[in-house]
This record gives sequence, structure tokens and C-alpha cells, in this order.
Amino acid sequence: MKTSESLGEDSENSSPEFSSLFRLQPLDDHLAALFQRMDPKMPTVLNLAVKILSARTREGHVCLDLAGRDGLWPRVSRMAGVEGGLDSWRREIVASSLVGERLEDVRPLMLMGNRLYLRRYFRAETMVAGGILKRAGEEFHIQDTAALKKVLDYFFPEQENDNISMQKVAAFAAAGKSLCVIVGGPGTGKTTTVCRLLASLCTLAETLPVLVLTAPTGKAAGRLGESMVAGKAALGAMEREVFDAIPETASTLHRLLGLAHGRKPRHHKDNPLSADIVVVDEVSMVDLFLMAKLMDALKPGARLILLGDRFQLASVMPGSVLGEICKGASLEKSEDFIRNFDKIFGKTDFFTGHAGISAMADCVVELTRSWRFDSAGGIGRLARSLNEGQGTDVAAMLEQGEDSNVLWCPVMTAAELTPALGDYIILGFSELMKASTPEDAFAILDRFRILCVLKEGPFGVHGINSLVESILEKEGLLRLSGPWYRGRPVIVLRNDPASGLYNGDVGITLEDGQSGEMVVYFPSEDGGFRSFNPLRLPELETVFAMTVHKSQGSESDSVLIVLPDRDVQVLSREILYTAVTRARKEVILAGRMDILIQGTERSVRRSSGLGDVLWK
Repeated sequence: MKTSESLGEDSENSSPEFSSLFRLQPLDDHLAALFQRMDPKMPTVLNLAVKILSARTREGHVCLDLAGRDGLWPRVSRMAGVEGGLDSWRREIVASSLVGERLEDVRPLMLMGNRLYLRRYFRAETMVAGGILKRAGEEFHIQDTAALKKVLDYFFPEQENDNISMQKVAAFAAAGKSLCVIVGGPGTGKTTTVCRLLASLCTLAETLPVLVLTAPTGKAAGRLGESMVAGKAALGAMEREVFDAIPETASTLHRLLGLAHGRKPRHHKDNPLSADIVVVDEVSMVDLFLMAKLMDALKPGARLILLGDRFQLASVMPGSVLGEICKGASLEKSEDFIRNFDKIFGKTDFFTGHAGISAMADCVVELTRSWRFDSAGGIGRLARSLNEGQGTDVAAMLEQGEDSNVLWCPVMTAAELTPALGDYIILGFSELMKASTPEDAFAILDRFRILCVLKEGPFGVHGINSLVESILEKEGLLRLSGPWYRGRPVIVLRNDPASGLYNGDVGITLEDGQSGEMVVYFPSEDGGFRSFNPLRLPELETVFAMTVHKSQGSESDSVLIVLPDRDVQVLSREILYTAVTRARKEVILAGRMDILIQGTERSVRRSSGLGDVLWK
């Protein structure tokens, strides 16, 4: 077997087979070569680790775990013929002038424990960990416990789980800490809870706090605003100033922070946000770097409330922030938390606790009761089976047609797509092509969505969008005389602060009521619509079908999920769970059953040190 020093002589670790297996690209070789020039004595094991680390960050990982807990590095080192073990690899790596081991070290690479980072990723992870832990450790001592009980009993009268309302537990946690993380699956009432929670905090406050609502995408921000309007309408009697203090609109995180491509955010530690309470929805979509910018922009003492589904697909960019924040979450709480809760609301044996537990334990509350899906119903059962990786159960449920709201549509080849999906497409989009107002058009589009795992190919977004246009044209519902036709839905692909449009914003093409010219309407934050000449729009594409990633933060009555025609690494239980839980009433899965089972049994776990730092 080759030693680390002799490995570079035959460059087996740069062979086409090796590069293909570990998805290396020329950029990875160039980065390793750059570091080699910076440190001519750079050991070969570090050269190899840098290439793998560079490739892993492209796939969303934050670091390379040399201890091999994800199984990757042992395979790499074995195939590359690197002798030694973890201790000897660490000694060689830290001996390089490129590698730091202490927080204060300024080196291009950081080795923290057994995790190797590019410095930019390590700095972002450190900022997020520091910001989260700071707020987890900040406590608001509740002086008037009788007032707290009265307010929470008023806004959270429902009981569950042996007379313990987890929504009330979340509000209690938020009242006592600067950080509150509320997680749960679809329909568990996260936004309803936060609306009542904000009403509670405002009612208890001596001075009304400044509240801000935000989400990663325009669609998610719009839904959060709609949920707050509905939630406020159901709150019941309260002081008018409290009612008015709760926002009814939300902005994207990019807008909130003043992020423009290539520029420093408008809000940062030297110019923080004025908000006393910041609520972030759909946190599973927030990547490590965006969360770091948010941490930097919060003013001292500001409360942070995070909402999301920790089992959903992680962000497109690096990190799995919500998953890491919830890594050790359970019904275990600190002894102080349990003592105070029991003192105010009566003794309960629902929680377990012990001394020395992480401060994070008191900040994370999981809502488990779904108000949308019956736990024994079709969509709820399917989502649970996918989340648990039960491929055979998923297959049995679909093939036996146990629930009319969960349908299976076998599609073996691209030639079968049109006959298999045609009726669903015509039923789902025919009214959209006839809509004359943006209000009607968006309401119709929200009823039906097509989601794809892939972007390219006949089973990907581009192929399915072309298929939809072809089917609708044959039905006489559209004329493809040019790129802009009535009913064409589009999605923005990059942020454009000049127009106020951001990546993920969805628009619909209609005739202008006065000129008759084609314009594209986008929802505005005030609840209305803005129209744009197509020539003024940033880069976009047709969106009859969208990727599952792009669908996060949205919901539809009916969702058609088009599976890949082959097994691909991106097909996992997380992406399937996310796709299925976009549906409110009906799910249709189209594809091959063997591919669905393989995807259900594959789970994606991103390498990161954030969870260990937060929960140690």
C-alpha cells in the first residue's frame, strides 16, 4: 500500500475513475494545486482531503469528517492507498502551515476535532453557533406568573397529549428565552402558534415590541403573511394596539437584510435590524451563509423565533441549519424549565429532565398533532412512511390504492408520459389558460402543481414544461406563436433588487387591461399585484413544473410528482417527503415503483459540526 508521501507520484487519486466515483471536477484539482503552491510541503493526504472537501461543499456539506462517520473518507483513503489512520492523518494535516486548529487562527483551512473546513465555511458555522447559543442562554425572568398563565390560557385553550398543549409549551418557551424553535410537519399549526405567541408576548410586554416576519423566498413570505392574517382573525378579543402590532406581511430574508449580489448587507452588527422580535418561517430552506448574515444583523437582546419542518429537504446552498439546531431535540427539558412550567400550569409527567442538559433543550419544541392530515389518512400515512424510509410500505399503499387522495401512476418510459399525464395536465391547467385577472390566475395556479426531482431530461422540469405546453396547445388552450402567451407561469431564477423580484418569485402572463399587451403579474407585499413588461424581467423560466427544491414554502390542493426514470443520488426520502407534503388534498406519484423504493430508502445527511457544538 502506498504511503502518504509516495501517493502523489502516480496520481491515482486524479484518475478519471476516481474522479468520477467521488464526483471531482477540475475546480477541485485547481484548489488543491493552489494550496500546494502556498505550502510546497503540503502532505499528500491533505492534498487529497482538499479535493474531496471541495467536491463535498458543492453537494451542500460544510466540512469533511475524517473520522468517517458518514463513511466517505475511509473509502477515499482506502481506494487512494493512503496508509495510517485517523491520528496519523491528523498529525500530517495540522503540520501544514495552511491549517489552523484554534478559533483565532487565520488559515485557509481549519481542522476542528476530526472535521476539516474551508475557512469561509468554518467562519459561517462559528457565527451561527455563537448567535444561536447566545440567545439560547439569554433568559427573561418571568415576574408575574399569574399574568403569564392567564394570557397563555386565553390564547391557547386547546388541550392535547394528556392535557398538555404543545403550542402552549412553545409559547411558554418563547416567553422565557431569546430563542424559540418551533418545528413540526405540515398542518401542525406552526404559524397559528406563532401568531398566538406574538399576541401573548405583546400583551405581556410593558412596551410593545417591534415585530418582523420573514422567510427565505417570496412565496414562503407571502404564505406566512396570509397565515398571519387568518390567525389574527381567529384570535378573539384583545387590545387594539396588540392586534395592530402583529404584522400581516412578511419579507424575504434578502429584502430584510438588504442583500444585493456582491455587496455587504445593509444590516449587520454595526447597523442591526430595529426589530425586537424576528420570526423566520421555512427555516429548512435557509442555508448556513444566510443564517450567519441574519445572526450578524440581530440587535442585542432581540428575540429570534424559528419555524420549520426539520425532516424537509435541506437548503440548496451548504448546510442543514434547522436539522442541526434540532439535532438533540426531544421531550427532555432542564429541571428549571419543568419546575417553572409545573408551578404555573400544574404538575405534569410529560417531560423528562436532568441537570446539565444543553440550553438548546428548552428552546426547541416539536408540534406533532396534524390539524390538516388524519394520522391514519392517505397523505399523512404516506408522508410518515417516506420519512421513516419504509419503501415496502409506501409501495403497498400505492399499489393497493388504499386512499383515493393518494394515487399511483405507473410510467416506465418517456413515450408513456403524454398518455399517462395528459388528463391530469388538462384538468389542472385548462382554467389557468382562460383566466383574465391576476387574482383568478394565481388562485387557479395554487390549486395544482407539478413537481420534478430533476431539471433536465424528459422526466425533468424542462422536459415536463415542454410536454405541458404541447398538450395544452393540442387542446387549443394556448398558441405557441412566441414565448409570451396568456397563462404562461414563470419563475425568477436570480435576485434582482432593482425590480424587487427575487429568486423563486412566481409570476403569470396575462393581457394588460388597458393596452392589451402581454405583461407578467407578480404578487406584491401589500396583497395586490405588480405588472412588468417581459423585457424588463430578470432571468426566468416557464414553471408549469418546478423542482421540489423550488416548491418549498408553497402548498397546493393537488400535487403531481414526476419521479426520475432512473436511480439518481438526489432522489431521497427527504426530497420525496418534501414533495408529498406540498399537497393539501391530493397526491399523484408518477414513475417506476423500483425507483420510488430506492429513493425512499436513501437518506441524505450533510456533514457539519453545528449540531455537536450546539448540543454538547
